[in-house]
Amino acid sequence: GTNGQINQGLKLTADEVAKGIVEREIDWGIYERCFPGPADNQIHMEIQAGQNIAADMLNPIRLDDGREFPGVEWTRSDKGSGSRITGWNMIRDRLKRCVPDKKSPVLREQPGLFFFKTLEHTLQHFPVTPRDEKNMDDVPVRGEFHVQDTLRYRVLADGRGLTSGPTVGKY
Repeated sequence: GTNGQINQGLKLTADEVAKGIVEREIDWGIYERCFPGPADNQIHMEIQAGQNIAADMLNPIRLDDGREFPGVEWTRSDKGSGSRITGWNMIRDRLKRCVPDKKSPVLREQPGLFFFKTLEHTLQHFPVTPRDEKNMDDVPVRGEFHVQDTLRYRVLADGRGLTSGPTVGKY
């Protein structure tokens, strides 16, 4: 969530964020098709007496209409040595693969990365991601790169919980 200001969220609790995720998944008709994905490992850090954001988000969700759903679960992100550079290289590879090789009899044989126009926040921030001045394979460590980090975590987790199949709809 954002209030439109750089690096300022909506000051929601973990429970409120989890409830918003479940509400959106239900509204979009994807609730039963969503599986845990990677989040920044900071959410697993103990705040006090064993409490952490990941545990708070796992609490059962009660919607305003009284229905109750399981909480939101996350997998750990890859924060290993070299994972930032590897993640950015994987993103660049997938973006490049979106342009079909007209010489190839099989177009887009490898995974690509496509963005739908409904991803307004991603489309606002991702295309203007700068490269780090000292390490051109990375982005600066400081700045508003939440969307970019989320994408990098997902791409690094590629292959876990993903399936392939035909595209349905307009394409």
